[in-house]
Amino acid sequence: GTLDNWSLEFYDNSGTSCESLACGTSCEADGGDIEGNFTDTFCVGDPALDYDLPPSYSGSPPDPAFYDYTYVIYDNSTGEILAYDPDADLTAFGPGNYVICGLSYLISDFPLIPGPNGSYDILSLQQDIDDDEFCADLSAFGSCQSVVIQDFPPAPVVNGPDTICAGELVDYILENY
Repeated sequence: GTLDNWSLEFYDNSGTSCESLACGTSCEADGGDIEGNFTDTFCVGDPALDYDLPPSYSGSPPDPAFYDYTYVIYDNSTGEILAYDPDADLTAFGPGNYVICGLSYLISDFPLIPGPNGSYDILSLQQDIDDDEFCADLSAFGSCQSVVIQDFPPAPVVNGPDTICAGELVDYILENY
């Protein structure tokens, strides 16, 4: 057979390099694939910005008794993490270019994951995962959802006569379009 996982539990953990009683337990977080579209473009506040991006897995999902799932929303230009959101809801976000990726994590390790602070970025998150700073896994970058949120366009400025006579041909010009 194949040994898929193992652990040692000590009655007295002192004198070992293990930080917990379960030494050797592997991280089984799996960010899966959220199957995002290429790029979506919406206006600020559009209800379609409340995404439904359930992850798909090649095998079984991580055990929900130990693992949870959230979405990392980051600025596409700077990589700065702006939010962890369990619903992938960008309806309150202002204009900008964003990316949504899935994040599976060990529930007990979530407090170890740095929150959005203006300097923590997606590459730092991936590096911390790779360095085993906490048990987590991002969805494949190729499956992340890119989102462009635009401000509402300005109302058109229409120039032309204020009054016309029946049968008269007139031209109206849209100045800002």
